[in-house]
Amino acid sequence: MLTSERDAQRFTEFILARLQGTLAVGYQPTKLNARAAGEAVGAKLPKLLAQFVGVEAIDFTGFPDRFVLKPVNMASKHGVYLLHRREDGSYRNLFGRANLTEAAIKDRLRALLTKRRRTEETIFIAEELIEGENGPDQVPYDYKFYTFDGRPELII
Repeated sequence: MLTSERDAQRFTEFILARLQGTLAVGYQPTKLNARAAGEAVGAKLPKLLAQFVGVEAIDFTGFPDRFVLKPVNMASKHGVYLLHRREDGSYRNLFGRANLTEAAIKDRLRALLTKRRRTEETIFIAEELIEGENGPDQVPYDYKFYTFDGRPELII
């Protein structure tokens, strides 16, 4: 059994070793686990505003005018909403530029869960929306850094 970061063969094994001190089977690459990994290495992260189990539990009250709502177990922007509250109480989603009500957002999330065969117990998180260098009403640039032997070798 692998017991240290140096023995890791895969990136997820390395992260799990960093998080738990030993490598264990069963690490799941979710957004919550990615947050934990970022916290473990001291990365600056968006503030976690709330966590909900299932679409029906999502409650929009008390959030700032700009926030992100997303499922923890999907990738490639699926189910991610970068929301700006409008004066009429609806939200402008920076992805797709649609104006949506809370009910419309929930309807879209329910449809996505069905399409992706996810359970009703899917966890959603709300985080602060970080303004990117390209402006407050734009989707922030998403940089990916690929490191090898501790050095960034590829930036996308």
